[in-house]
Amino acid sequence: MPSMNAEAQTSLIAPPRPISAKCVIIVDQSLPTGLMANAVAVLGVSIGGHESAILGPTPVDASGQQHSSLVSIPMPILAASSTELSRLHLRASNVQELSLFAFSRLAQYCRTYDDYLDRMAATTADALEYVALALYGPAHLINQLTGNLKLVR
Repeated sequence: MPSMNAEAQTSLIAPPRPISAKCVIIVDQSLPTGLMANAVAVLGVSIGGHESAILGPTPVDASGQQHSSLVSIPMPILAASSTELSRLHLRASNVQELSLFAFSRLAQYCRTYDDYLDRMAATTADALEYVALALYGPAHLINQLTGNLKLVR
């Protein structure tokens, strides 16, 4: 039998690296594709602005050219009904170890951020309808809350 070099042997027997942090975006499955993409984009920017640890190091290609950092942890996009989103928002908001980012229908239809702020100031929390949520935190907590949801296809 041919012998393998030490590096190849190590890579074959080394267990996968445990993932301690995870981020998911959960979007209302009834949204049209464009609105779904918009909700995911807005939440992605929001997460990146608050959780800088989510970005990996700056990659450099073989020519020495630097490229933009990307998310360095799993970040699946999951689908849920509006009812599931409301329940998930309530459950996640009670878990201190998680960062929760919410995108409401109200936000989706505002043309400016000032409009959003004005409308939010006039809206009670129980009147908000969430079209997407993002969760960031320990993987085991994210998995407990979202393990039953399917990937957006």
